[in-house]
Amino acid sequence: KMPQFKKLHILVLGLLAVTLVMLAVQNLNTTVARMITPVALIVSLMLLTMLPSVLAVASAAFIAISLAVAPAPIALQRDFFGVKRVLDRTFDDGAGYRTLLHGTTSHGMQQRMPAVTNAPHLYYAPGSGLQDVVEAMQPHHVGIVGLGMGAIACIPPPSTDIRYFEIDPGVEVLAKQYFTYLHDCPAEIVIGDARMTLASDRNYYDMLVLDAFSSDAIPVHLLTQEMFRIYKERLDRNGVLVLHISNRYLNLRHVVAGAAKQMNWHGAIKDHAPERDAPNLTPSEYAVLSPDKKVIQQLLDKGGWISIDDVSPLFWTDDRISIVPILNLGFGK
Repeated sequence: KMPQFKKLHILVLGLLAVTLVMLAVQNLNTTVARMITPVALIVSLMLLTMLPSVLAVASAAFIAISLAVAPAPIALQRDFFGVKRVLDRTFDDGAGYRTLLHGTTSHGMQQRMPAVTNAPHLYYAPGSGLQDVVEAMQPHHVGIVGLGMGAIACIPPPSTDIRYFEIDPGVEVLAKQYFTYLHDCPAEIVIGDARMTLASDRNYYDMLVLDAFSSDAIPVHLLTQEMFRIYKERLDRNGVLVLHISNRYLNLRHVVAGAAKQMNWHGAIKDHAPERDAPNLTPSEYAVLSPDKKVIQQLLDKGGWISIDDVSPLFWTDDRISIVPILNLGFGK
């Protein structure tokens, strides 16, 4: 028979869990929700572990509901690099989109209905930092670390020479088989760890885009001071380094600020939020570094950008990396 004090504990924890969930629902997509949701889950698990039979039933129900609600993928790929899925979704306005997911991270979206288009969406949509830089630079030779579905290839002018550096050969297969970006905007793809392939590359770029840091587990070896020296070697004299640093858990702007300070480069950051709520748009954060002060000033004059000098620097090296100082705990950047 359950002791009276244990029943009281369960009752209190239950009320607390319900309260936290209600607060999170009322504050969806806000800092409050990001802080409350983990606490609510922890409290709920504590509650359920006191009742093993309820925990078993709840777990089974959760799995069943997840399988029933989740859309069936049109492609599923499991390998050393994780689980990748291609999903088709139709939204309330009738527009249909195809998405590439790696784990829980979206690596892009392409419109499929009412017609297939190569327009950029999500992090790459008009108004994003990447769009601003391409508009300002009009690059001729672009290197991109991180393939995704290949959407960035269709953003610069058609005459632009583009070379991707991608570690996962499976991503190339999915991008070419299920999306049209690389078909309509051809690009060279170099397979291998960018730390090695860029170091051995003998090409020079007026724009180098790093698009490999949006997932839950980022390749930190691509953000050390030693790696930034490799980026510097691959850029033209007045080239720009564009870093897509949108991340749910890490404030990577501090690491970028450290690299800028170490190289004595100029820089700017844009934290962009779409003006309207739409399933094909999402907030994005970009940082741009360059030895050319005029390029950075052009972005700052455009508006929406802040100077990298306003960001406290964090220095990562191959021998010393810590994510603790940049954990995003919902208290701002």
